[in-house]
Amino acid sequence: MTYLVYQRPISNTTKHIINDAPTSDFAEAYYGLLMPTEDNVEALVSTALYWDIYRPTMIISADDGVSLSLHETFDAGNGRPKQGINVSSLCKHPSMSVGDIVVDLYENHVYVCMPEGWHHISSGELKLSI
Repeated sequence: MTYLVYQRPISNTTKHIINDAPTSDFAEAYYGLLMPTEDNVEALVSTALYWDIYRPTMIISADDGVSLSLHETFDAGNGRPKQGINVSSLCKHPSMSVGDIVVDLYENHVYVCMPEGWHHISSGELKLSI
């Protein structure tokens, strides 16, 4: 498997927008993904995509092309890849955390990292930019 990871890097522009208007729709979209629930995660991701908050940051893959779990992807995205797992950074990025999106590039499955585990989202509902 190969996963494309989308994260919410906080640029200087993003910092200024949030600091200047901490209760704005943009700030609420950014902060809402820090602690999503099963009931609101899809709406939060949709809102963050509307505000163009996500960026592709990493490609994580396994040498054998198939054996890569979401747990292993999380570990690799946090600097702890198992032997045979490769992380290619597309830009400077934070470690993986709650609210990050991983897309299985072979099966076109989309998952959001939750406070505990992962939430599957129908990929047809998302418009992710590359």
